[in-house]
Amino acid sequence: MSWVTNVIIAAGLLNANDENDRVPPIESINGELRKLGHGTFSRVKATASRKSLETTIHVGAFNYLSREEVLSIVRAAPWEFADSVQVFIQEQEEDLFTVHRIDAEGDAK
Repeated sequence: MSWVTNVIIAAGLLNANDENDRVPPIESINGELRKLGHGTFSRVKATASRKSLETTIHVGAFNYLSREEVLSIVRAAPWEFADSVQVFIQEQEEDLFTVHRIDAEGDAK
């Protein structure tokens, strides 16, 4: 049996490194997840109507990782523009995602 937590992180482009398409806060988050024995986030790149997304989207599904643990890891990441970060979390048996914002002090709302 498993307990899956689905997570989407949407972050403004200013948090990304334009030179090499890296998102350092996500790399930090993925490092912490690896240390805990979890999988990592994958970036979604989509083009619609010949336009690219003007935000970064990362998705992941994690077994036995609680909402509180996810938010703690995301808060600890080195966000340069934390006010542009939204974390969508859907835990096992929930029908909808809950949206959390990370403000400049790193607090989930």
